[in-house]
Amino acid sequence: MRWSQPPIAHSIWREPFGSPRRSSAVAQLLVVRRSRAMRLFWTFLILFQIWFAVQTSLQPFNAAKGSFRREERAAAFKAASDNPTPETKAALQKELHLNGQHIVRRQFTQAGILLGVFLVLDVAGYYGWKNFRQNYGYRSPSA
Repeated sequence: MRWSQPPIAHSIWREPFGSPRRSSAVAQLLVVRRSRAMRLFWTFLILFQIWFAVQTSLQPFNAAKGSFRREERAAAFKAASDNPTPETKAALQKELHLNGQHIVRRQFTQAGILLGVFLVLDVAGYYGWKNFRQNYGYRSPSA
C-alpha cells in the first residue's frame, strides 16, 4: 500500500490471498502513531521527574536535629529541662519551629533546583529530538 493513497485505503488492507479484512479494535488500540507516542513519552517523563524531585527533596525530618541555630536550640533544651516553665517551653517550641521552617525551606529550594535542571534537560532533549527528526527522521517514499 502506498502512502499517497487516501486515508480510507489505510484502514482496509488485503491479506496475501486478496480477501479484504478490517483490522480489529484491539489491534487499532495497540497501534500508536509516533507523534502520540512521543507526547505520551514526554508526559510520563515530566511526571516521573516531578515525582522524583519531590521524593528525593521532601523527606521527613526531625525538627530537633539540624545545623541551623544549634547553640540556641541546645540552650533552649537545657533551659526547658532544668526549669520547665511555660516560658522555657515556649522558647523551645519557637526554636523547633524555626529549625523546621529552615529545613522545609531548604528542601523546597532543592526540589526547585532539581525541577529547573530537569526542565533545561527536557527542553534540550525535545529540541534535539525535533532537530534529529527533521534532519534524519522518516521520509515518505512519495516525497
